[in-house]
Amino acid sequence: MQVKSHSRNLRISSSKVEPVASLIRKKNVSDATKTLKFTRKKAASFLLQAVNSAVANATNNYGLEEDNLYIRNILIGQGPTFKRWRARARGSADEILKRTTHISVILDEKVLTSERKVKERVLAKKKRDQEVAKKRSEKEKKKEPQKKPTQDLGQLSRKASEETLEDKERLSSLQEKKEKGKGQKKRRGFLSKFFRRKAE
Repeated sequence: MQVKSHSRNLRISSSKVEPVASLIRKKNVSDATKTLKFTRKKAASFLLQAVNSAVANATNNYGLEEDNLYIRNILIGQGPTFKRWRARARGSADEILKRTTHISVILDEKVLTSERKVKERVLAKKKRDQEVAKKRSEKEKKKEPQKKPTQDLGQLSRKASEETLEDKERLSSLQEKKEKGKGQKKRRGFLSKFFRRKAE
């Protein structure tokens, strides 16, 4: 079974990608990824992404084994070119062509597996994913704190009004005490001049 993946509009020229792609054609997936990791070219990173996405498609969508896959072909096509301008002598301008590429990776199996097995693997993986999702949701529900019962707006307004009344009463009592203290000090003011003692 063939599996494909496409990478579009990559900001690199197709002439720079082709020599790196020729290194990994007809190779196992594991060998190809190793060679791409150790090649010091910009094209290697783009090709590695394309190969990894093709492997992910094969394992997740079709239930194929990664060890049984190899790179059947890599197609490299020219994408749209971006045109920019460079200033030249005597007020003229030269055109800069910034080229892009499309990469298509085609994987195939070394030993063919029947369609039944592929379907069974896909169904089994779906079941596993569903079970994992259920377990996660149960854990999240347990972790969530229980919501407190909501109070009526009427009760809240009553409480607020009661609290404001209590505050007003406290303030009024404090003011009365202050006024009383001031009055006592004024009465005592004349006598305090005559009887100034250190004991006080």
